[in-house]
Amino acid sequence: MKTLEIRTAQNVAIEYQLADVRDRALALLVDLISMSIIGLLLLFIYGAVMPPSTMDYINYLTFLPVIVLYTLVSEIVTNGHSIGKKLLGIKVVKVNGTEARLSDYVIRWVFRLIDIYFSLGVVGTVMVNSTTRGQRIGDILANTTVIRLKPQNRQLGLKMIERMRTSSEHTPQYREVLQMTEQEMLLIKSTIDQFGKYPNASHKEAINEMAEILRHRLRITSKEKNDLAFLQALLNDYIILTR
Repeated sequence: MKTLEIRTAQNVAIEYQLADVRDRALALLVDLISMSIIGLLLLFIYGAVMPPSTMDYINYLTFLPVIVLYTLVSEIVTNGHSIGKKLLGIKVVKVNGTEARLSDYVIRWVFRLIDIYFSLGVVGTVMVNSTTRGQRIGDILANTTVIRLKPQNRQLGLKMIERMRTSSEHTPQYREVLQMTEQEMLLIKSTIDQFGKYPNASHKEAINEMAEILRHRLRITSKEKNDLAFLQALLNDYIILTR
């Protein structure tokens, strides 16, 4: 599965999963259904107040703007989402992790004609599958990509946590960890992994800050020799307590 690693101003690496062709195709399908519903609703409203002789013009004035402008307007208004993207849990972002700008959305929108409509999706599919950042032509020119806001599969997320060695005889020390969600535990695991890959001062600081926040949030005093061991103990306890 393709991922995008983004480094913050503090040189901390955050890894996101990239949306694949299936995610984007399903989002497009939902958006097409949404466009049809919006167009029919507008047609019903206009038809109720306009004379029958103008219905041909109303059809053009209703469906054409919706079809042409839906994606552009929805992504601008919702900062990288559309109805389909929102339901699929994916979002348009710059490859450096920042929010896309108006000009970026316009570029992506213009090149939908080539990537999706004129080529029936063939160009977009080939580009997303073949580029390291999962980008179609519009994304490459706008320097954007589409990321998943959550891991693709929650069971895979649990398996990732469970790769850590835990003994069946392990006795949990921090039952307060049950206040946390699986996604939060995955974030802890990711932070520990990043520190393991890049044991620099910035990632060490991220470990220390996360440990301090969790001690305050859970209202506990850690019994481990350092913050890294404390976070690992929380993960172990979570695995045991949620089996």
